Amino acid sequence: MSALSKLKKIPMFGSVVLNYDSANHARHDHAFKFLKTQPDITPYLNKPWSEIKMLIFGCGYHYPEVSMFSTVCSHVEGIDTANAFYRDSIFSLTRDFIRTEGSRLTAPVKAFLKKYRFYAPYYHQLEKLFGQSFEHKNYNLTSYDGRHLPYPDSHFDLIVSNSVLEHVEDCHQAFQELHRVTSSGGISYHLWHNYYSFFGGHMPASVTNKYPWGHLRNKFETPYLNRLSPDQIQEIFSRHFNFIALFRIDRQYRKYGADQDYQDEKADLLTPEIRNEIADIPEEWLLTTAYLIVGRK
Repeated sequence: MSALSKLKKIPMFGSVVLNYDSANHARHDHAFKFLKTQPDITPYLNKPWSEIKMLIFGCGYHYPEVSMFSTVCSHVEGIDTANAFYRDSIFSLTRDFIRTEGSRLTAPVKAFLKKYRFYAPYYHQLEKLFGQSFEHKNYNLTSYDGRHLPYPDSHFDLIVSNSVLEHVEDCHQAFQELHRVTSSGGISYHLWHNYYSFFGGHMPASVTNKYPWGHLRNKFETPYLNRLSPDQIQEIFSRHFNFIALFRIDRQYRKYGADQDYQDEKADLLTPEIRNEIADIPEEWLLTTAYLIVGRK
């Protein structure tokens, strides 16, 4: 049985995956964010992986793609608005929290501690899957202001993001900067969690299951999320990159029209009553977990 087929029940996005143990989380990231993503990107590249300079846009607190793609690329960098990363130790994480939130070391800090402790066994499992140790101190991880990328023009051959665009406030600014730092002929590859999907509100499963598509039906409020439609994101993206493709993606990273076992998400819960409440939203958006957009500079 392949690594991918073993993960049929592992959710797609990090906010949900954290409900599972760290070993499953590591297997999920290895299978979908590396084993499936690398060959998907390969046909677009104009040079071998061993010569690729890659940027992980929105690498996250635990920067899994930086660790994994560092095993195949000549150079990988990760950037995020986070002010502390897993490799910086729990002391840096706590110090950053105190700096931004004051001295209220209560539930949020406990959550950070739990999060930090989660990733030691996570990385132990990831190293087992790769058969090698990861040298965290050698990774190029950068915190930035969310607007201006601190890199020279035409610096990267490949830019990848996963579950990031839904959190970007100004996609025009983001794509403009990504275009600037991409080399001529370079690839921009972005998968984002569709706001209009069942779990698009980024709320706990207990809330979302109780109120299907509740964020679109005014059943609960959500944190800030980019509400651009896939068509709008494609239009903005195409101002800066030569558009190649836009794909519908399901929870197992399968492409609509390309993978025979692609599955719409939660179609059985989209009752006539709910559909009537959100009749102005295309059904494709409601049943699509994520979208993937690819372009070339």
